[in-house]
Amino acid sequence: MKIFLIGGVSVENSDPNYEKQKEDLNRSMAELGKTIAQAGHDLLVCSPFEGSADAAAAQGALTQVLGSGQGPDIEFHHPDAPAVIRKMQAFRSRFAAAECLKSFQHPTPKDERGNDVLEYAWLLSQTYAMDRSHGAIALGGKVGRSASLLLGLVDVRKKPLLPLTFLGGAAAQAFDRRRYLLEDRLGTKVAALHHPNCSAEIVELLVTASSEGTTSSPSPTPLKFFISYPRARPCEADFVETALRRRHYDVFRDENDFAPGTPITGAIEAAIFSANVFIAIWSKEYACSDWCFDELSLALQRQEAGKLKVWILCVDNTRIIPPGARNLINYPARSREELERHLMVLLEQSRKPVTEQTRAG
Repeated sequence: MKIFLIGGVSVENSDPNYEKQKEDLNRSMAELGKTIAQAGHDLLVCSPFEGSADAAAAQGALTQVLGSGQGPDIEFHHPDAPAVIRKMQAFRSRFAAAECLKSFQHPTPKDERGNDVLEYAWLLSQTYAMDRSHGAIALGGKVGRSASLLLGLVDVRKKPLLPLTFLGGAAAQAFDRRRYLLEDRLGTKVAALHHPNCSAEIVELLVTASSEGTTSSPSPTPLKFFISYPRARPCEADFVETALRRRHYDVFRDENDFAPGTPITGAIEAAIFSANVFIAIWSKEYACSDWCFDELSLALQRQEAGKLKVWILCVDNTRIIPPGARNLINYPARSREELERHLMVLLEQSRKPVTEQTRAG
């Protein structure tokens, strides 16, 4: 899953509360970035400058990645203005060993005198990152500035958004606009949005909110599953199959071995066409399997036609390769507990009545 983060302090540098806000922001966002990386989600940010939620969260995520030796991507989307590029280079030099740190430059418009118009350049970069994400988290941000406009665009795009309120500002206003929807959807868990020490809860809430969007169309009943997995790594497929069958779902899983390059058999194709949920157990072994790629390609065609849903459970850090699957939400599941948790969330959303899903989105 790709998580977009936007925000910063909500007061001017001269304000008496500035230093306290900056301290709270740096501490809470560093922990949030660490939690996002631990959970295996990509982090999308824009500003490498101190005082932004972006830089603090990216530092937390990168510290976690360097400590563990592996992790998801941390993407910076920023203007190509010289001052911003220099700041980005300085930031990157602090984490030179992190191959997962990516930098994407976006064009900076100029005024009639040839001067960079950074306000619009930042908004362009932020909008691109937002569109690339599956859900957003907002914190602080000065009212009436670009943060207010961007959060309005999040509403227009119908992206899942969790606005954190403890620094006030544009994010708190965004919460007030959707207070009743959030309280209805999250129940008592909405309290996590008001406190700076709830990063684990916030990430879980965003994953749940984003998964609602993957099941917004009517789900045929009863659900019928096709599990796609590499024959060299069957253990996760065993667990998923058992979890589904215990709940009395119809599950197809082929356990035959086939030579590389062998075309999909009629039985496999028929099983994919009869399923309404395709579960890909993604791993390095999956990425190396021609057979799995053929199954996933057919499933993606079926999803494009509105005939089934594709759920991708990532059981290691291998990047999603097929172009048609790269922008789908995927669920990091490095343990059986994570596998079951994501599976239960997806099943719960699939069981919701269509009217309830539409109201929640």
